[in-house]
Amino acid sequence: MNKIILLATDSGKTLADLLYKELKDQMEYGSISQRIFRNQESHSCVNTDVNNKTVVLVTRIQKYNQKSLNDCLVETCIINGSIKEAGAKHIINIIPYFPYLRQDRIQKSGECLSSKTIIKMLEVSGADKFITVDIHSHRVLPFFSKKLIALEAYPIFANYIKKNLSCKEIVIIAPDKGAVDISKKLAKVVNANVAAINKERQLTGEVVLHGIEGNIKGKNCILYDDIIDGGSTVVNGVNLIRKYEPKSITVFCTHAILSVPENLENLNIRIIGTDAVVHPDQFFMQYQWYKEISIAPLIVKELAK
Repeated sequence: MNKIILLATDSGKTLADLLYKELKDQMEYGSISQRIFRNQESHSCVNTDVNNKTVVLVTRIQKYNQKSLNDCLVETCIINGSIKEAGAKHIINIIPYFPYLRQDRIQKSGECLSSKTIIKMLEVSGADKFITVDIHSHRVLPFFSKKLIALEAYPIFANYIKKNLSCKEIVIIAPDKGAVDISKKLAKVVNANVAAINKERQLTGEVVLHGIEGNIKGKNCILYDDIIDGGSTVVNGVNLIRKYEPKSITVFCTHAILSVPENLENLNIRIIGTDAVVHPDQFFMQYQWYKEISIAPLIVKELAK
């Protein structure tokens, strides 16, 4: 039986290494040559025979080293094209953090439905299956014409809580009503209660927090969200939670983009993210309040099916 060919972009290599470590009996780790021309165009070449084989491409579409998110997006499309031209039978893209999915609706005339456009770009480039983690908006599901596997990260966080947080009386706090269902899934596994922040987005775009539904006084609180980008949601949420006199506060987040980490410095809390978004080693040295756990076990389990 032909082995699956595992390939990785520069940004996806650390995750691909973890997958290969667990699945080396089923996979051959191939190679790609990547370069940037002087005019900033991307070029790629697949150096492994992929003809009539299933190829898994691991990529992180985000700001990475000197590359922008959009650089990594174009690079992924070009590599998909290279794999397709080389005769691959199937192309699976592992994109842990799927970008642009927050742009899931047109709010005024003249806007692009960006999430749909980006999905179609990746599909046209050659991908016929996607594996991602904690998809931000279910509104985008109809935009996919190829197969989508949307994994959920809560089992990874549940394992971490069981092994590292010996405290009792845990409450999982959803940052808004839309996150209550996933918070309930995590709470069920760790035997915790659930609370939710009442959040309202006004016509001006300003977000107003009206309070918390649920008893959190004297409890060990976990604020659980899928994305932290600029950090304002976390800052406002943590400040609101503190008004209710909890025993402790920890933040869990699947996609810790942390584009402005300075905003979170003075919260004096621990944030637990995942390697769905990659950070350089110096980031962890500078921001020691941040800890990362791996989503690799989720993806290994899916690929092993």
